[in-house]
Amino acid sequence: MSRKKFSKHDLKRIANGQLPRPTEDDTQALIVDGLRFHGCLVLVTSRRVKRCRSCGAVNHVGDGASKGIGDLLVRRPGWPRGVWLQFEVKREGAIKWTSKEQQLLAEAGDVTVVQSLDEALAAVDGPDGGLGVGCLTPPPPPWFGSF
Repeated sequence: MSRKKFSKHDLKRIANGQLPRPTEDDTQALIVDGLRFHGCLVLVTSRRVKRCRSCGAVNHVGDGASKGIGDLLVRRPGWPRGVWLQFEVKREGAIKWTSKEQQLLAEAGDVTVVQSLDEALAAVDGPDGGLGVGCLTPPPPPWFGSF
């Protein structure tokens, strides 16, 4: 069983009677469990750092992840086939991007950035009856009204 390692900042907060700030992994685990509890199918696609047990070297080779792919793929039963929402999980506070691709996809609206279970549930429920924001009815192209 592994033990959670706290930073010096976290240890000071604990000494002052405050809880340590949750990590991105803590936030993601809470979101995954909450979405599954609410009946969603959740696939975790986030990269995990793999370290060699003998020398401690980091190995990203062969983990199957591409830059910019969200941490979670989410769908609800009853959604049309092939409809998934892509979530990028970030810890609460200022958002720090790990790749330019990640930032570009989020700014384009192709990935939904969530920092809590409430945000993830709101994105899944969406304004159009639980199909996500505009996933079935994209806006018409700008030239559409010119005919």
